[in-house]
Amino acid sequence: MIYLAARRWLRPVTSYRPVAAWRRERPNEMVDLAAIESLLQNFPRARIDLGACCRLLYESRQHVVRLHRESLARRAHEAPEFNVFRVTERHGYEVTTHSAFLAYLFDPLGRHEQGNLFLSAFLQRLKEKLPDWRAPSPDHRWRVKPESDRIDVLLAHPEGPILLENKWSARDQRDQLFRYWNLHHRNTRWQHRRIPAVYLTRCGHGPDLSEDARRCRRFMDDLIRLSYREDIRAILAGAVPQIGSVRIREAVEQYLELMPETDNEA
Repeated sequence: MIYLAARRWLRPVTSYRPVAAWRRERPNEMVDLAAIESLLQNFPRARIDLGACCRLLYESRQHVVRLHRESLARRAHEAPEFNVFRVTERHGYEVTTHSAFLAYLFDPLGRHEQGNLFLSAFLQRLKEKLPDWRAPSPDHRWRVKPESDRIDVLLAHPEGPILLENKWSARDQRDQLFRYWNLHHRNTRWQHRRIPAVYLTRCGHGPDLSEDARRCRRFMDDLIRLSYREDIRAILAGAVPQIGSVRIREAVEQYLELMPETDNEA
């Protein structure tokens, strides 16, 4: 924009002797970027000397063109506007995008080849929310299954499971997570163990519970509310510097670009 303005403004004033003399005397002088910035910031409310304005615009022309070319080259290399989730319009799909992607990352045996990097961060986050829970170690015995036993993501371990109910966009069903938790708690293996019931929403809302569910102290003690806005963003962003694969790192970074969609929600 500055370059086009320079071309348009300089044409009618090139015959002015002061400007022409200045151009002949200092053809290679470096641009004063601070002066240009001050000029642009004050342009709407200040009385600008036309000669000074033309000199600054002429002086900055080559540098603006160079910066523009560098910007185009950088954008061609980085493609900052590209996001595979948005291009394919998959960013709103709860089951086949969000649940599937998180289950893929949390699986320590997954093909992302990052081991327990994501699982460790997830378990640590749960322990912060549930301090008295004895979390199993993030070892190879975890089995992570999306859409298993009607649960969005089931993380199974010989020492006890984790139930994750994911609500990116779907409406909650009353006592849905409570029913899943109760079903697993009836299993004789887990009757005396804690079963973290994770309720994941965009902003950390709680589930729709009946009075019976609220009166179940064991369930309320096991209930963990997580949000995409804070928890998933923190888990994945904290893991990014340790990701060894360029492809996985780029995929996670593109997924994190979806998180601002939750910032303005109450």
